[in-house]
Amino acid sequence: MASTNITPIRPMPDDIDPPTDEAITAAAHAIAEALVRRGESLAVAEGSTGGYLAHVLTQQPGASGWFRAGIVSYTDYAKQLLLRVASETIEDHGSISVEATVQMARL
Repeated sequence: MASTNITPIRPMPDDIDPPTDEAITAAAHAIAEALVRRGESLAVAEGSTGGYLAHVLTQQPGASGWFRAGIVSYTDYAKQLLLRVASETIEDHGSISVEATVQMARL
């Protein structure tokens, strides 16, 4: 089983603008470089981003060497079926919550 490092998620303050496309691309490039340098790979699970994260990452040169897979679980049903998010978690906290995200990451 792959190791999972989970960092607590903090809400973004209201006074911070969302990142630009350039900033997102730069972050993806930095992730790609770090994965190559460390000899690691990456798989992602997304929901409301609709596959955007996987798209941005796979646009990086050499992505086929480190990007393994992406799952887009847009509906609650898909989160339960594909990512083993407990129905109780969705009922108690919602599908877009820290609790659901942690369960998605631990798959």
